Amino acid sequence: QDVENRPGTGYDEDNPMQSFIWFGRQVDMEALRNYRCTGAATEGHACDPNGGQYNWNYNYHNNPFWDQLVNTNEDQRDRLLGHVSATYQVNDWITAMGRVGRDWSRDHRKNVIAFNSLDDAGDGGFNERNIFRSETNADMIITAARQLTDDISLDVTTGGNMRVTDYETSAVSVGALTAPGIYTIDNASVAPNPTDYESHKKVLSLYGSASFNYAGYFNVDVTGRNDWSSTLPEDNRSSFYPSVSSALVFTDAFGITSDILSSGKLRASWTRVGNDTNPYDLTSVLNSQVGFGGAPMFAIPHQLPNSALKPEETTAYEVGADLGFFRERMGFVLTYYNSQTKNQILGVQISSTSGYTSQILNAGAVRNWGYELLLRATPIQTDDFQWDMMVNWSKNNSEVTDLYGDLETLVLGSYWSLNVEARKGEPYGVMFGNGYLTDEQGRWMLDSRGRPQRDTERRVLGNY
Repeated sequence: QDVENRPGTGYDEDNPMQSFIWFGRQVDMEALRNYRCTGAATEGHACDPNGGQYNWNYNYHNNPFWDQLVNTNEDQRDRLLGHVSATYQVNDWITAMGRVGRDWSRDHRKNVIAFNSLDDAGDGGFNERNIFRSETNADMIITAARQLTDDISLDVTTGGNMRVTDYETSAVSVGALTAPGIYTIDNASVAPNPTDYESHKKVLSLYGSASFNYAGYFNVDVTGRNDWSSTLPEDNRSSFYPSVSSALVFTDAFGITSDILSSGKLRASWTRVGNDTNPYDLTSVLNSQVGFGGAPMFAIPHQLPNSALKPEETTAYEVGADLGFFRERMGFVLTYYNSQTKNQILGVQISSTSGYTSQILNAGAVRNWGYELLLRATPIQTDDFQWDMMVNWSKNNSEVTDLYGDLETLVLGSYWSLNVEARKGEPYGVMFGNGYLTDEQGRWMLDSRGRPQRDTERRVLGNY
């Protein structure tokens, strides 16, 4: 993959759409195509005839053609995926398989900022980063399939997995250049800011499943898996999660034949799954800083680690029905689900007088429940033509049922004056901020200039 100039996204000076939002209708886009200055003063700004930027104004945002053609943002990525496997047939109903696979990638990214750009001091600069990722999986799996009786069959799978994830990044940021157009560390007029980071993670797993089938219309599946993750404390490193599911094709079981109801199945399942955390959440790791006076500097991170973390745990169940009508020309699939997640691993805000701004904790519990409906139909079906239609609908509800200690809310993120929060008793991810004042009929209250008045009291505005 080779990208020559990837645009910025969101609220980013390198995003041309942000410039368009700030444009007035009077801006002449054709004039902006001549993005190099001629030396004449423009709106009080003396353009540099040696390659300065011409723009409709000289605050905040670059000329979009300058961002497109001068301030480049390139990246290259090499990726290699592969696996090898070997299978051995032990007998006519037992098979053993071993396999090893790897997903390897290396990225190079470079963003350059030319002299006279408006999103820095005008002295140019660049950011360069190399990223290495690798995930290796090794499995050993034994499967067995046996017809126990004329009506009962059994399929069994057991095995183990080792997953190793490696991540490394090396980057440098230069805030000003000595000579324009040369984007190298040697050309830096200020001290470069280098950063290096690497992490390694290993998860060992044992798993098994058994599937029972009776007469082709009644099925029961049972699974179990245990993970040991290197990113969790040794005492809490193990996580076991089982599941059981069943399905009954009742039209076959009870011999139902009808021109209206052509097929019918009922199903139900229950499961519990676990989740670990990221590397370096258990102990503090010093972060390198820009050197001072030629001496290297390191700092403690702002987030306090937790050496007693527990794995996250989600327990869920689901019930549903699949029905077909009129020889499968119509049908629907209806599902109800309910899940409860506890011991969520989150960064909880703490007093900065402690020397930290947050701490990693098992801080929350969230419940999700809802419905999913899929409708299908084949209104036209001939020997030469078939028209299939499908419509789906879903409704999810969520509630934060518990937070750590006496916490009533947890800030997940913020943007200007708006917070995204997990608030106890509210859906997960509510938007909390200042709205507009309204009268008793819910209408906005306007000021003397006809603008809505800001409510000084913060409140829940909605959720995403």
